[in-house]
Amino acid sequence: MYLQKLQLENFRNCKNLTLEIEPKPGITILLGNNAEGKTNLLESIFLLSFPRSFRSKSPRELITFNENYYTIEADFKTDEDKDLKLKIGHQLKPVRRSYQRNKIEIGLKEYLTNFQSVIFTPEDIEIINGAPSQRRRLVDTLLSQIDREYFQDMVSFTRILKQRNALLKQLKEHKADHDELRFWDTELIKYTVNIVEKRRKYFDFVAQKMKQIYTDISGDATEKIEVEYSYPAKNRAGHYETYEDALRAYLHDEQNQEIIVGHTLIGPHRDDFQFKLNGKLVSQFCSRGEKRSFMLALKVIEIEYQKQATGQKPVLLLDDVFSELDRERRIKLLELTENYQTFISTVEESYFAGFNKEKINLFSVCEGSLNML
Repeated sequence: MYLQKLQLENFRNCKNLTLEIEPKPGITILLGNNAEGKTNLLESIFLLSFPRSFRSKSPRELITFNENYYTIEADFKTDEDKDLKLKIGHQLKPVRRSYQRNKIEIGLKEYLTNFQSVIFTPEDIEIINGAPSQRRRLVDTLLSQIDREYFQDMVSFTRILKQRNALLKQLKEHKADHDELRFWDTELIKYTVNIVEKRRKYFDFVAQKMKQIYTDISGDATEKIEVEYSYPAKNRAGHYETYEDALRAYLHDEQNQEIIVGHTLIGPHRDDFQFKLNGKLVSQFCSRGEKRSFMLALKVIEIEYQKQATGQKPVLLLDDVFSELDRERRIKLLELTENYQTFISTVEESYFAGFNKEKINLFSVCEGSLNML
């Protein structure tokens, strides 16, 4: 998949912006000082693949000051040489979200999976040290881009979790009957099974690929790599005929504790994953450089998983990560971009001094405006 044209209206500091490039593998460099709009451009492309910002919780923050809406529109060429036009928008008053494919209005679920991107930010480098919620979001964003049903299951689970938590608080205050939990337990189990199954499939792929990719990045083939995915009732699953049975027993055993604390303790909202290097947790015992290698390897795996699932090459978005990487890891990352359309934001052009200029589109970004260099 290749982006040919991008049009922004009232998106952050980009009042009216058009970016046109050749639909071929290569690098588009967005060069400029901080706070000029480089990340805004990458964010807009990412939103076309998954309409949830990685920087802001409120759509209001995405709209140019004193404006009522934003739109992002793009023309793509698929790997089969077919044309694809996508457009998203958000209006404040009256509140309205819009999703279009080839100029036809569609729902969010149908909009998903049409285009995939992989974004790598400085914040991602710290995700191994961060909270489990950050790691879950990484996985949920990836899977939602390639699987509409996964996204819908996450939406349904979130709704059920809210209802079940409200009931647990009522039970804590002796304002409800325990029998009411049965319905919500059944719903919780159904969506937990669906979500965990797809997350497990992904982490099986990660475990299969991580050793070789990490070795390619670090240059050390002697390292022992382990991937640990923790999910509800994992330790009990082998003692029951089905994972669903294990979950049901776990919920039954933990019911009193859930009522005491007043919220749900079991479900994919508490999943986590960790890496081990030579038997030690990477988050606790590894150097900053080793953690960066793991995160870079995870991004490479994300690219391969999307490509395998969709048959399309995702677009790569690298947001000022070169300043966070040493020379060897920069080279590895640049080697990765050779087979994919890649957009890179940076304040330092010298990182790309040795690259073939015929493969690079270079733009300066200043106050939300573009100029080709």
